[in-house]
Amino acid sequence: KQWYQRRVAITARLGPFPRDNLKLHTSPLDWNGDHIHTNFNGIYKHLRSKGYFVEILSTHFECFDAKNYGYLFLVDPEDAYFESEIRKLNEDVNEKGLNLVVFADWYNGPLVKHIKFYDENTKQWVVLQGGGSNVPALNKLLAAHGVILGDKVWHGKFSVGPHAMEYGSGTSLLSFPTEGKVLTATLYDEASEMIHSKEMSVSDVPIF
Repeated sequence: KQWYQRRVAITARLGPFPRDNLKLHTSPLDWNGDHIHTNFNGIYKHLRSKGYFVEILSTHFECFDAKNYGYLFLVDPEDAYFESEIRKLNEDVNEKGLNLVVFADWYNGPLVKHIKFYDENTKQWVVLQGGGSNVPALNKLLAAHGVILGDKVWHGKFSVGPHAMEYGSGTSLLSFPTEGKVLTATLYDEASEMIHSKEMSVSDVPIF
């Protein structure tokens, strides 16, 4: 059993970025980035306990052989992708049987501009440099597979069978292959809440 995870190096993140979960008002900035030995440590230990091997891909897609791996996880990605990476990943999925799992997080231009803070050190208002992840880049990466992600930000609680779950600040699916299965839930429009102070519940939001 082998899983392959990709993340953005913390050193590549220029400027302030917001937290993935926008409900965490006391700490609005993502100071530590994401890593399987920090905020993802719980899932890392769980996978290892089940016999999975987990590796981190810290460079581009052309630097790993998909024949040696079963899954590629894209978790909260902030980076963009080269055309050669996109072509290579498409070949890995379509021809080599690589399974691609994406945790897309959120991106909304008006909300990014709305979430600004006053820096007491510089005495200036600071605008964040992106959303929870680079959804536009993900759309470019996933287009060949018929997947398009939206720019709305959703949150809420729902159940899958007996399991209660919380969806904290995430995107939704605008397009997905007709032969695939999609889970929907009733969620709240978080961008509308934060920008317009208006609570809006929407049913049947396709999230995964």
